[in-house]
Amino acid sequence: MSAAHDGSSSLEIYSRAWPALRRAHLTVRGPLCAETCAELLRVVDAALEPGHEVTLDLSEVTTADADGAQAVRDCEALAERRSALVEVQDPSPAARRALRGS
Repeated sequence: MSAAHDGSSSLEIYSRAWPALRRAHLTVRGPLCAETCAELLRVVDAALEPGHEVTLDLSEVTTADADGAQAVRDCEALAERRSALVEVQDPSPAARRALRGS
């Protein structure tokens, strides 16, 4: 398991990959907001390969805002452009609210 840390925030992204299965699992911990969006996009970008599936586990997101929700949508769009898939799994209450737009 590896962690990617954005020096300006407390966002942590733990990555597990199974190349032979064309799958990766990213667990996001901490705030998903304007200050951390670039880190999320960077890590998802690195994990995406054509035909791969990336699970984005948001169960440990502590706070989220509209920018964070947009970053998740941007990850999904990036995957689509690469003929890959990003699947959001188990969003925390904060992540769920942001993704729903409330």
